[in-house]
Amino acid sequence: MREKRLYTLEEARQIIAQEETERKEAHKIRVKYYIRQKIIGLFFIVIALAIPLLTEGDATTSLIFVPFGIYLMTTKEKIII
Repeated sequence: MREKRLYTLEEARQIIAQEETERKEAHKIRVKYYIRQKIIGLFFIVIALAIPLLTEGDATTSLIFVPFGIYLMTTKEKIII
């Protein structure tokens, strides 16, 4: 936290602009993370659909991949680190 002191109007505007820039940058990083997580979830679902075709109908791994992929695509939590 900044020390308590008086600022000129121009100094205050510079501080506010810098904080706004930092906030926007943090938001961009957060949005990129969630987009990446959704793409990974979609990848899990595609893999789950392709596995039975490649393994002569054995869909055992799809039972794990499909729900996890859906979870990754729909959650607002950070799962992939």
